[in-house]
Amino acid sequence: MKILVCEYITGGGLYRAPLPPSLAKEGTMMRDALLADLLALADLQIVLTSDTRVTCPYAEVEVLWVNDDPWNIWEAAMQGVDAVWLIAPETDGILLRLTLMAEKLGKRVLGNPGSAIQIASSKSATLRLLSDAGLTVVPTLNKETLTAERFIPLVTKPDDGAGAEETYYFEDWPSYADWIKDHASHTVQAYVQGEAASLSMLCLHGRAWLLSCNRQAISLKQQGAYAGFAYAGSVLNGMAAHWQAFAELAQGVAQAMPDLAGYVGVDVIVSATGALHILEVNPRLTTSYVGLQAATGLNPARLIMDLFYNPDFSLPPINRHLVEVSTHV
Repeated sequence: MKILVCEYITGGGLYRAPLPPSLAKEGTMMRDALLADLLALADLQIVLTSDTRVTCPYAEVEVLWVNDDPWNIWEAAMQGVDAVWLIAPETDGILLRLTLMAEKLGKRVLGNPGSAIQIASSKSATLRLLSDAGLTVVPTLNKETLTAERFIPLVTKPDDGAGAEETYYFEDWPSYADWIKDHASHTVQAYVQGEAASLSMLCLHGRAWLLSCNRQAISLKQQGAYAGFAYAGSVLNGMAAHWQAFAELAQGVAQAMPDLAGYVGVDVIVSATGALHILEVNPRLTTSYVGLQAATGLNPARLIMDLFYNPDFSLPPINRHLVEVSTHV
């Protein structure tokens, strides 16, 4: 079986632009962890698309260097394989476009289908859907009715953003009102106090299997009149004390979004009372994937392949080891 691995940042998506060190590191970490997991499996041939500025540490991998229009190269690469494993941001529809390309070519996507990505690519649409399903979400604020008198500390972010990209915290009306004039498309959410966390899970047909409960390393850095969020990694199972609540949340998300398939990450805020508030659903590998084998004691790529190809899939017993994943450059 031949599998194409395409990680957008390192795989040619920025071939005409500088490679931001932080994004390149995260992309390389996820890519290399996935490659190592796949190479440990029998009877697989791995093809990788790669920016010419990024090396591949595995001689067994067939590398297709991207030095021209990446979309043409990706499409040609997809035509020569049996299945495709995509790692890309939802931003600007990139992950959706790649997924639809693979689906149009009749290739097995070892991840979420276009139908799930289309919903999850919009934070506001996702939170509306989950709220309607009875799950607790971080409130989205109506920009049209927000006034100085009604102002509360809030967070702005691109509706289709990935990670902490362009995500800002405002604690006063004048700063927010001035900034939002030029960023009207951003989603505005209430700032919920608590601990930043995430869960890693597998999904298929409305079912979920929880793999880890993670504490996220998120910091705020003042940027003039507002503060920006920065992501520095996570501690897998740093929130294992909340395992049961995370497992119930995972099932709730999977039931509300039954098209989710494969690996899914969900970002949450854990309040002082232990309540979980959903921030967003990530329909792709997240940086926490890097530590999953060490945390669970199992090869996560094997689990995902089994999930897609074994109709009788069941999750074996897993460990809940603490594993730190750092994205410091």
